Amino acid sequence: PPADDARVLRALAVLEALASAGQPSTLSQLAARLHIPKATLLRLIESLETRGYVIHMPDSRGHDRGIALGPRAAQLALATLSNNAFTRGCRTVLRTLVDVLGETCNLTALDGDTVLYVERVETTEPLRL
Repeated sequence: PPADDARVLRALAVLEALASAGQPSTLSQLAARLHIPKATLLRLIESLETRGYVIHMPDSRGHDRGIALGPRAAQLALATLSNNAFTRGCRTVLRTLVDVLGETCNLTALDGDTVLYVERVETTEPLRL
């Protein structure tokens, strides 16, 4: 149903926002960034936290510093990177390019106006100026 689709998309938006933030985010920061009511966002966060996709980060005194990606999100990302047939195939092509060109080669993709680095193969050649 469309309501389920919306919940899934919102949950993914939360994970993407946390990944791009680079530091823990408060509920208010996430709600403002994602334009999601705090009550709705809190329910999403609780569901994601139960499964280990997000965690509450404590400061040195045990107070909540904010919400960050949890171990399940990291596990999913690592599994995706290490088991991805697409990147394995690209790595083979990049290695061939590195062998031919003698230069480090990158595979990138555009996401709007942002360049995403998908794969990189380093050269063993010394840096030349």
